[in-house]
Amino acid sequence: MPKKSDKWKLSRRDFLKLTGAAGASGALLDWVATGPNPAMAATVVKTVRNICPYCSVGCAIKIGVDASDNIVDIYGDSNSVINRGSLCSKGSALLQLANGSQRIGITGQTAHYLYGSGAVMTGGPMKRTGNGAWESVSWADAFTQIAGYMKQVKDLGSADHVAFLGSSHMTQEECYMYKKLITLFGTNNTEHQARI
Repeated sequence: MPKKSDKWKLSRRDFLKLTGAAGASGALLDWVATGPNPAMAATVVKTVRNICPYCSVGCAIKIGVDASDNIVDIYGDSNSVINRGSLCSKGSALLQLANGSQRIGITGQTAHYLYGSGAVMTGGPMKRTGNGAWESVSWADAFTQIAGYMKQVKDLGSADHVAFLGSSHMTQEECYMYKKLITLFGTNNTEHQARI
């Protein structure tokens, strides 16, 4: 009869095989085969093929468009050899990316509140000085003020006093521009949060 310590002995190679198999099966569970939404079939007048913008895999998608060129459905392309109609959780949420009610700039969006403070989001940038009330500002004013603050910090030679926080909702192109901005600004203080 083997000793208890011999019974559970696992070589490094066997450990890597087991963890690799477990990781691969876990990754597969995250992918969902999608198809056209039957509830939107009557409104779709054309279907456009494209690729998901979220990562470098390049999963093929189909976009259902109505008569007014509004996106009404997004799903995986079953003819694609890359994803065979399946999409990960980010790809499955592409319709919300395009049409989300809380997306900035969408007309007719529902108002929502910032941390229960009573500040109603209006669909554009907002500013608060100290503990004062939140107020809406134009995009031009918002970008001008942010650029002004960043220039002040850079001119003082304090680029490392600024940190950048990315988002898993950023597309490939946005991530590229985000990294260029950080590099040009002169800091390595960044966190991206792109974990799925």
